[in-house]
Amino acid sequence: MSSHEILATADPDPFAVLLCGQHTVDLDWGPLLAFAFPEPHPEGAALTRAQSAFLAALVEKDSCWGPIANRDAWLRTAGLPTDRGELRLLVRAAGE
Repeated sequence: MSSHEILATADPDPFAVLLCGQHTVDLDWGPLLAFAFPEPHPEGAALTRAQSAFLAALVEKDSCWGPIANRDAWLRTAGLPTDRGELRLLVRAAGE
């Protein structure tokens, strides 16, 4: 089974972020983010439970937030803020 087939059969696992880092974004959490947000997230729209859990794990993982541009490209494609603080606020708003 290919990684694309695996991703198509399950919600993105927030625990997968634990294995991710800033230098591997194109191989790990970037594709998971694309799966979680197949369309750009509309500003002001609610997050699903799976999206919220995945993003909550991502914003808390320090090693995903160093100075690397690829991360921002994945977040922009998903319609999400590229700033960690803004993304954290989006996750908190989803939990209210």
